[in-house]
Amino acid sequence: IQQIPMIISQLRTPLIAMVNGAAVGAGCDLAAMCDLRIASTESIFAETFARVGLVPGDGGAFFLTRLVGFGKAMEMFLTCKNYSAEEA
Repeated sequence: IQQIPMIISQLRTPLIAMVNGAAVGAGCDLAAMCDLRIASTESIFAETFARVGLVPGDGGAFFLTRLVGFGKAMEMFLTCKNYSAEEA
């Protein structure tokens, strides 16, 4: 799974995530790797690795921190809260 963010970071064209549902765990990380995210009103975003004693190992800690800032990323990582598309 670590090869996915490496390949995405080498793309020369913009990558757009179309989220129509749950982007939880690795799905949230994958959306964070993209250049632009478009979500339906039913979408939710969450980092839930802490529920099972893990940290995002697929690039999420790197990409999400740069996307939303250190404080908000840590909140997402530690609380495992679900965020609506509007909040995200």
